[in-house]
Amino acid sequence: MLRISGGLWCGRKLRPMAGGSTARPTTARVRESVLARLESPLAEARVLDLFAGSGLMGLEMLSRGAHFALVVEKDPKQAQQIVQQYLHLGVPKAQFRVVSADILSWVKRPPVWLHKPDFLPFDMAYLDPPYGFERLPVVLEMLETQGWLTPQAYLVVEQSTRDPILPGYEPYLYGDTRVSIRHLEHP
Repeated sequence: MLRISGGLWCGRKLRPMAGGSTARPTTARVRESVLARLESPLAEARVLDLFAGSGLMGLEMLSRGAHFALVVEKDPKQAQQIVQQYLHLGVPKAQFRVVSADILSWVKRPPVWLHKPDFLPFDMAYLDPPYGFERLPVVLEMLETQGWLTPQAYLVVEQSTRDPILPGYEPYLYGDTRVSIRHLEHP
């Protein structure tokens, strides 16, 4: 049983994903450690949870003070379960949106909201792709170049320690998991 590890909903249990989900949820130890490092940037942040799986990281970030989470999961059934999970925990609908889409296709185009006067880019993106995902550099480049992120955004990538190291990112090791963090500092 998964539990939220910190913040407003600390200790709250998540419902199990139905239908034999293949999601590989981030361990509590990794969530707690990584989000403690990012506590200040999370306050009132707009966050992306990409390759969401269970949607747990988006919930963790909202629980710790993020203002809005856009959650993207390829599997439509899992995406619907994520919506139900958020509603079950009482997350206001105005604080999240769940999209079912292939990340690579989705991130290649500019945000559909970009041309609306109320669009705000995201302050943080958490990516937890399948281990060995070879197109990760393309996804990261598109996030930066297609208007998804603020100039001071944080990119956080969870990978296997067997995956290639991302240049320009600060790695943190947790057993077989590597979490790499990059703070964009564009003028």
